[in-house]
Amino acid sequence: MPLLHRKPFVRQKPPADLRPDEEVFYCKVTNEIFRHYDDFFERTILCNSLVWSCAVTGRPGLTYQEALESEKKARQNLQSFPEPLIIPVLYLTSLTHRSRLHEICDDIFAYVKDRYFVEETVEVIRNNGARLQCRILEVLPPSHQNGFANGHVNSVDGETIIISDSDDSETQSCSFQNGKKKDAIDPLLFKYKVQPTKKELHESAIVKATQISRRKHLFSRDKLKLFLKQHCEPQDGVIKIKASSLSTYKIAEQDFSYFFPDDPPTFIFSPANRRRGRPPKRIHISQEDNVANKQTLASYRSKATKERDKLLKQEEMKSLAFEKAKLKREKADALEAKKKEKEDKEKKREELKKIVEEERLKKKKKK
Repeated sequence: MPLLHRKPFVRQKPPADLRPDEEVFYCKVTNEIFRHYDDFFERTILCNSLVWSCAVTGRPGLTYQEALESEKKARQNLQSFPEPLIIPVLYLTSLTHRSRLHEICDDIFAYVKDRYFVEETVEVIRNNGARLQCRILEVLPPSHQNGFANGHVNSVDGETIIISDSDDSETQSCSFQNGKKKDAIDPLLFKYKVQPTKKELHESAIVKATQISRRKHLFSRDKLKLFLKQHCEPQDGVIKIKASSLSTYKIAEQDFSYFFPDDPPTFIFSPANRRRGRPPKRIHISQEDNVANKQTLASYRSKATKERDKLLKQEEMKSLAFEKAKLKREKADALEAKKKEKEDKEKKREELKKIVEEERLKKKKKK
């Protein structure tokens, strides 16, 4: 349901004493009925005013119909979000500490875009350059690849995918050293056990990360941000996962090793009141001056807000007045046309009556 002035819109219920034969005014857009024309007229004007916002994306400055269409499109995008990514993305979100949603979105997108998860449907590039849709069965870290080394070959749909270990020496730096926590492994060093989605092809194969990709638009930054909006909310100045989502997907019971064979990522910490840009020079300000400055700033902000609200209200009133005048003019034209039609009918009736009277007199004279 679209938001009115960023608040949930509640439809007007039909009158409790409404009679079955009573004539009413029907607002098709909101599916409401009104007894009085003025109420119907005000609802029509309101629906055409740019005071609505999309409840899914939060996009403001829309009409009621535009907000409905925006919500429909957003829900379609959410339905196409890859199901195997839902729990991993929410788990990664629980590791973040950001004050802005777009910062969380950037962090998670940067991590997920080069990594793939079990049960995901991906495209594998074969030796001839053709793409084959496959399902990921297992993610293999570099330390578990010895069984697939030295040119081991697996067959996929008549094509061979050769697994080479020429780049495996790079994993040496990723091991534990002196008891310290190892660094995140380069995502390009992982390999994936995949199986074609075609029913006639059942043999699995081990492929490199460079041979895998997601379908275009399946996982995008905008789609991720829309997904996070549905599952996150601000809590004490920090964006956190909603309690309902934590409970539904049992995020607290999950372990990162269930999703990916690497240590959980460490995202940048962003305090709730973090300032952007170059830090200001430190200037000693007394407590009294600080309070006065805050009061002055609050006063300016209050005035600016009042002026803005006043201008918006004036624009809205102008729009309402214009639409009201238009509807009144249309109503007057309709009444005038109805009056003229009635007069024409009366005139024709009089003419017909006169003709009948003349015919009667003629017949009487003949007799």
